[in-house]
Amino acid sequence: MSEPVATPFAPASQKSRFLRNVIWSWTGVGVNILLGLFLSPLLVRKLGVAQYGVWVLLFSTMDYLRLLDFGLRAAVINRCARQQAGADWTSVNQTINTAILYFLAMSAVCCALAYFGRDAAMTLFKIDPALQADARLLFLIIAASISARLIFSPITAALEAFQRFDLINRAYIGNLTVRAVGSLALLLTGHGLVPLGYLVLAVAVGEDVWNFVSLKRVFPQLRLSPRIVSRTAFGAMVGYGKHSAVMTVANMIELQAPATVLGSIRGPAEVAFFALPWRLLMYTTEAFAKVGQITASVTAELDARRDARRVWNMAVVTNRNCLGLFMPAAIFLCVFSTPLLTVWVSPEVGQHSGRVLPILVIPFLFAIAGQFNSGSVLLGQAKHRTYAWSIVVETAVMIAALFLAAPRYGAYGVACVVSASITAVRGAFLAVLMCRVNGFSIAEYLNAIYSRPLATAVPVALLAVVLRVTLLPGRNWFELGAAAALVAATYFALAFVTVLDPEVRAQVLERVPGSQRLFSRFA
Repeated sequence: MSEPVATPFAPASQKSRFLRNVIWSWTGVGVNILLGLFLSPLLVRKLGVAQYGVWVLLFSTMDYLRLLDFGLRAAVINRCARQQAGADWTSVNQTINTAILYFLAMSAVCCALAYFGRDAAMTLFKIDPALQADARLLFLIIAASISARLIFSPITAALEAFQRFDLINRAYIGNLTVRAVGSLALLLTGHGLVPLGYLVLAVAVGEDVWNFVSLKRVFPQLRLSPRIVSRTAFGAMVGYGKHSAVMTVANMIELQAPATVLGSIRGPAEVAFFALPWRLLMYTTEAFAKVGQITASVTAELDARRDARRVWNMAVVTNRNCLGLFMPAAIFLCVFSTPLLTVWVSPEVGQHSGRVLPILVIPFLFAIAGQFNSGSVLLGQAKHRTYAWSIVVETAVMIAALFLAAPRYGAYGVACVVSASITAVRGAFLAVLMCRVNGFSIAEYLNAIYSRPLATAVPVALLAVVLRVTLLPGRNWFELGAAAALVAATYFALAFVTVLDPEVRAQVLERVPGSQRLFSRFA
């Protein structure tokens, strides 16, 4: 019999709860983007291209250790979301405790792999002998940080299942703020890779502890004990997680393979030319990943209640609005890529990375922004097996193509390979799969998502080109900022009428006094 417990979130309509979670998630993303835009060029200038390349290479390589998750974190989210829908709090405790025991074992494996593999990594990535001592120690520090994240991942997963993204993002924003201030202090005082690594470890542990306290507060009957561990719960999590594990492995390899292949073939400098535009786009699209996390959790709840109509509505609206939100950034980054990177970092980076950025914008626009939530819906429905294996095929083909493109074409060739592979599978194939699984019309689904944002983008893209060749070529931050503001303001003004559904537009106008009358006159 389930024990009585307070509901893990305050009573609220699903729409208001979803909106609250999105606002908090995007606030965290906004802070991350602002701090990343400020710190990334500072890292390059203070560390130098070689040390920055080492920093990116080691973090990219060590990120593979997150594969020890094997899909169990996704299983914790799905199980806890379904269990809280049925108020089965005893099973929630079993799920959390069983997952923590598993991740404790995996954290030990993580540290062992890092300790015994650090010398091989120095040889593989051709690390300068002068940097190898610091690089070896940084390798171990990163492993410790990842181990802490593994241990606490069931805690944050439970918060996600309870749809308390507000609490998760408060901890995340605190992490980002402390890390940014600490990194600035260390860089300005002449410190290098190792102190920065210790800072990353410290703030990661602090964020994990914060999330644990938050879960204990919203779920006061949380119990941590080996006696609660359930073999049955572990078997059920493995059953769900095996397909999520396939997806996680493929995702991790695909995201990190470009830098890894470039580093092994062309060296750290070429990695830096690819990594800057890649990370810039990852900053801007983290918002969609955050929405996807909320979508997966809510979909699990809707699927448990067999609410197919709201599943369709959630998939279409979240994908379309994410596409619309990213569109002005995509237009600006494509048109002003070289001047932006020249002013932001250096002329050298602008010359080499300026042509890489527009190529990478394509998959982030059509696949990540336009279809990310389709994958999240399939995850929430536990119908993601085919999608998981399609990513495996995509990753294998992409890696083979990377080894062909990287030696001759460097960062530009790698960007073309990445763009084509992601767009084909995570954009086109995922949309087809989503419609086949749920019985949707593919033509109606694609039209509902893409037609309005893309049609609205045409005049705005023309405006951006005119600005670039005439009034605002992007020679300094003022010109870049003015161009970005004009592009964004024009697109969002048009999208408010063309992209938003009438009922959503009405809700927005209701919250701003006098706006309904003004909008009616304008219309």
